[in-house]
Amino acid sequence: MNKDLARQMIRVNFRCSRELQELMMLLKEQLSADEYKIHAKNIATAIAGIGDALTNTAISSFPELESEIETSLSKYGRFI
Repeated sequence: MNKDLARQMIRVNFRCSRELQELMMLLKEQLSADEYKIHAKNIATAIAGIGDALTNTAISSFPELESEIETSLSKYGRFI
C-alpha cells in the first residue's frame, strides 16, 4: 500500500462514519428510546469496526498520517 491509498482509506472511514452518525440522529428522532438503544449500539460497533479496518490499518502502515489527520481536522474540520 502507498501513502495515497492509505489516505483514501481514512477518507472513506470518515465518510462512512459520518453517514452512520447521521443515521443514528434520524433513528433517535423516530424510534422509542429502547429501539434506539439497540440500533445505536450496533451502529457504534460498525463504526468502530470500520475504523479498525481502515484508519487503524492505514496508520499502522504510515504512523505519520496520525498527525496529518489531526492537522487537517483542526484546520478544516475534516480530513482533506
